[in-house]
Parts: sequence; structure tokens; C-alpha cells
Amino acid sequence: MAAAPKKKSGSTTTKAARAKKPAAARTSAAKKPAAARAGAAKKAAAAKPVRALTIDELLARSRSIAAEITKLDQAAAFEATARRCVAGGRPDLAAALAEALPEALRGPALTIAAAGGAGSVDAAIDALKANMAGDDRARPQWAARAFTAARDLAGATPRAAELAQLVRAVLDEAVAGVPVWGEDGRFRELVPLLTAQLAAGDTASVRRILEIWQREDPDSLAAILRYDSPLLWIAPDDPKTALALLEAMEPSQREYPLDRGDRVRALAGWPAEQIHVFVGLAPRLRPDVARQLVAAGRDADARNVLFAAIDDDEDDDTLAEYRLIVGDTEVAKELVVSGEWSDDLARTRLKIELGVESIADARERLRKIDPRTGGSVMSPVHLLSLLGDFAFDRGEHDELPPILKAIDVLLASPKRTQYDQGVEGDRRSYVADLRARIVANAGDASVTLAALEADFAALPALQRFGRDTYGRNQITASLMRRAIRHGQPDLALKIAKKITPAERSGSARQVAAAFLPADPAGALAALDALAADRADAQLLAHAPGETDPGTRLLPRLWDAVLAAAAPASAA
Repeated sequence: MAAAPKKKSGSTTTKAARAKKPAAARTSAAKKPAAARAGAAKKAAAAKPVRALTIDELLARSRSIAAEITKLDQAAAFEATARRCVAGGRPDLAAALAEALPEALRGPALTIAAAGGAGSVDAAIDALKANMAGDDRARPQWAARAFTAARDLAGATPRAAELAQLVRAVLDEAVAGVPVWGEDGRFRELVPLLTAQLAAGDTASVRRILEIWQREDPDSLAAILRYDSPLLWIAPDDPKTALALLEAMEPSQREYPLDRGDRVRALAGWPAEQIHVFVGLAPRLRPDVARQLVAAGRDADARNVLFAAIDDDEDDDTLAEYRLIVGDTEVAKELVVSGEWSDDLARTRLKIELGVESIADARERLRKIDPRTGGSVMSPVHLLSLLGDFAFDRGEHDELPPILKAIDVLLASPKRTQYDQGVEGDRRSYVADLRARIVANAGDASVTLAALEADFAALPALQRFGRDTYGRNQITASLMRRAIRHGQPDLALKIAKKITPAERSGSARQVAAAFLPADPAGALAALDALAADRADAQLLAHAPGETDPGTRLLPRLWDAVLAAAAPASAA
């Protein structure tokens, strides 16, 4: 029996049809001229409809999430949202969200709604007290909420004093040394309450606890102060207390909170002796403290801070920086020209700022491959990229094309060291960031979008420089953040989908946030697309380094939706 004739596949038919087209018609979108890509991008951007996310839709989603939570930290996102609703003139929504929470967690949100005029104040206080009584392990966290509720309700009911009494009882338990939440967390668990008191200006109570804590358990205090800079900076106007807190910490523990603190400016009012002690405890802050002293007209004290205890083997780059701070420009120039430097980029910046070297001269010097790096190509690429950023920030934009050309010559070199192979993806991403800044500076969003889309089309080639899945994800995330920085959340969403699903959590939050406040529906859709069944959890999660519940996605979504609804409500 003869075999039936084979049907032509669709793909074969398509290929045949393509073959009949002129070559010009087969030009791919990726190879279109930049102007054509920009025009297409502009048309696509203009055509994108923005669907409104209604209050009812977000309320239904929020109530569904609320009913499933089990942790007090998750409830914090709803408490922050309730405050947004009250501030937006909708305390009824705050009450609706509070009622959706499990009974054991709803007390704080009920007090927020009641303070805004929705619901019974007495019922809210009773609920908060019952929640606290039923959760001994979290008594300090409940006390923090009771403290805030007492302030919110102070003018509405004399029963606010009951909440204040609960706070005092928790502090007394910690001082007595037998807290029901466990001796191991005797003081540590008080941090949310202390932070709430500090934010409200109740420094006397906080200072009292810190003094007892330091005396009775200095090791656990040091561990907390290492990551909680507000508590470390509680007393910038009280040198004795501030220095005592610093002295409770090991030198390595001081680095992080001091870098994050913004109270160094207050040190300009300290006596010289105590400033000397401070910089002895935190030597890396010498330049910052000296700048504040110079700004306050205390030049002699600034010189003492910088030079009284300087090491004989101090780097020339450090000495030059110090000399500039106190106005010794000529000495700084000599150090820049003849000194030995550990940081080529720092030296380059100072030479340019002092007029010793031009950006063009720096480019020619930095483009050379340094034998000390083993012949690394990526080292000069990185230095030139940073020089380009520096030139951009100084407004010397005519110097940017030659810098990029020098980078391209280096990238075209076939030689790669082992170091180069590990960092090439990161370095190429940095160069792409610089190119995007330059394009965006022209002010045409459609051209910027076209450039970013070209980067996206080239992503597979760039991903090959990632040594493993993690490296490829990092390269992709870098492009995603570039799209976000330049106001292109839709493109960022497409890029983020190229990150492996298991690593998308942080990217999902970032992309969703990029749609806000203009497009809350887009934000929620992006979160659902990237986080899938973890989307609801991401609405309540906080980003790394953030502690304020108000920065989580759920309250930010409500901010955007309430703001969009406000004109309609007013009408």
C-alpha cells in the first residue's frame, strides 16, 4: 500500500513565503535603524492603555489576604494601610480591612480606624488589650502598638491611659529581669517599642532603658546597635550617652550603623575633647566630622581631628583629601602629582578637580592595560566607565564619546584574564548603564526606550558572560533596574521574566513598585506575573534594609488607588 503523501508543515510554507519577499522586507526589527526603532517605541508607549484598579477590587484582594495571615509582622502591612486609608479620608476602609484580619491580630488596626472616626473606640481598645493578653511571647511588639494607639486616641477617650499603662508594665518587666517573653530577649525584644518611642520624641524613656541595658547586658545591646542606627544616634546632643553607646560596641560593630547615621553634623557642637574621643572610636568618620567643624567655623578643631593622630604610613590619597577639607589646596596638588596612591580613581578625580589633569588626559592614562593586574582588560574598562560617570556628572559631555570609544577598543580585545572572565558581565552592564544615561540625557523618552529595547534584544549575548545561573540572573536584573531607572516599567517586566522563577522575589517587588503611583493595576498585574502564588506574600514583605511597614507594596498600592479615586470623590 502506497504511503500517503506528506503534508507540508506550516513552518515550511512560512519559509517559502519569506523566501519570495524582497531582502529589504525581511529585515528584522532588531536591525531597523535607531530612528525607526524609536518611532515604533514611541507609538507603542502612546498606545498603552492604563486600566484603573478600583477600590472595590483592591479591597477584595486585601481582605482575602488578611484572612489568611498568621503573624504580627504581616499584620503590620495592614496597620500601615489602615493609616493610609484614614489619611485619605476613608476610615471606613480602614475599619473594613481591620475586620478582615484574624481576631487575634486586628486590635491595632481597629484602633487606627477608631481614631479616624470609624468604629467603636472602646471595642478597639478592648480588642487590642485582648490580643496582647493572648500573646505573651510578643508582649513587647504589642506594647509598641499600644504606645502608638495611646497617642492616637489620647484626645478621644480617657481609656487611652489604659494602653499607656500596658506599655509601662512591659518596660517594668524588662527592668525587673523576669519578662514573660523570655529572659534571652529581655531587652532585645523591646526594640520595636523603643523605636516607636524614639519616633514620638520620648527620648527620656528610651535613654533610661538603654542605660540599664548597657549596664546589665552590654553584649546584646552592641549586637542590636550594630544594625539599628536610630537607637545608636539617640543622643547626638548628649556626648556622654552617645560615647557610652559607642564604647559598648566592638570596633567592627560600629562600621555599619555609623555609615548609615546622618547625625554627624550634630558633633560640630560637641566640646573638642569629646570629638577627639569620638573619632578615636570611629576613625573612618574623621573626614565627615572635620567637614562639619569647618562648616561651623572651627578650623583649628578640624585640623586637630585630621592630623593630630595621623599615622606615619597614611596613604597619600587620604592626606590629599584631608588637606582639601581644611583648604590646603597647594599641598593637596603636590600629593596628587607626586604621592603614592592606592586608589587610581580617587587620585584621578582629585587631579581633575584641582586642575592638574584633564578628563582627556585621564582617559589616555586609564585606558592602558596595567601589568600589575596581570593584563586585565576589565580593570581599565571599569575605570573608564567610572570616569565617564564622573565626566557626565561634571557636565563635560563632549568627553563621553572618546571614553566610550576607548572602552569599545578594550572590549574588542580577545585577551581575558581569569579575573576578567568572572566580572565581564558586570562590567559590560556598567558600560550599558553609562550609555543609557547619555541617551536619556537628550530628553527623548522614545529614543531612550528604543535604546533599552536594543539592550534587551542583546541580552542573550550578554548573559553568556554569566558563569552560572546566578551570574546570568544578575546580568538580567541589572538591565531590569536600568529600565526602571529610566521610567520603563513595562519593559522591566519583560526583562524580569527572563530571571529564573526561583530568584524573582526581589525583582517582582521592584518591578511592581516601578508602576506606582501612576498604574496600580499594572503594579498588581506585574507582581502576579512574576511572583505567581507568592504574590500575596510579596505585597506584605519588606525590601532588604527597610523596616517601615509603610514602604511595603500593599500600603503603597492603597496610596495610589486612593489618590486616583480622590478627584472622583471630590466631584
